[in-house]
Amino acid sequence: MEKEKVKENVVEEVIDVVDESKNKDIVFNLEVENVKSKSGRIYKNYVVKQTVIGRNGGKHEGRARLIPADNSGYTVLDLLFDGANELPLIAKYEYQIIEMNGIKKDVSGFKYYIQGEDPITGEVLDNIRLKPFQQSDKDWLEIFIKRQQIKSEV
Repeated sequence: MEKEKVKENVVEEVIDVVDESKNKDIVFNLEVENVKSKSGRIYKNYVVKQTVIGRNGGKHEGRARLIPADNSGYTVLDLLFDGANELPLIAKYEYQIIEMNGIKKDVSGFKYYIQGEDPITGEVLDNIRLKPFQQSDKDWLEIFIKRQQIKSEV
């Protein structure tokens, strides 16, 4: 019973949602890779790849794996990729502050959306959200974004 009372007292309110003037949208190529498991089943990985040059001039391939927000999102990705090897991935900066029990929390950051065409209707879909698979993928995406922003300023 106490747990139910705690849930009732939690009030979540979104104060600000999107601030488009903060940053421009950044576009990457999202590629699909077929990976064979030990059992012989073929899985698809969705990755952003970029060559990163280190301090000493050494080149490294940075790879960030992205996944859909839920398991049914894989079906949507399969439909969008339908024979294509890559699609545009859009990184949008969203400014958002959430208030819970009088405490404000800043949850601003980049959100990732894939842009593709519905094979049946031909309509462009650009609101399908993806997320980094793990923390290292999020770190790579931050590096890619910062380097892209520096390139666009020059």
